Amino acid sequence: MALVDQPFVKDNDLTIAKLLEKYSKELGGEIKVRRFARFELGAS
Repeated sequence: MALVDQPFVKDNDLTIAKLLEKYSKELGGEIKVRRFARFELGAS
């Protein structure tokens, strides 16, 4: 599953793609994900 297709942690009804689209419209410019880090809890 791609990052932009995943649900937003603070609102599961909103995907990352929709969140980026929402804030792009509010801010009046394109928002791109340039980098991200993945963290996992639990035994390694």
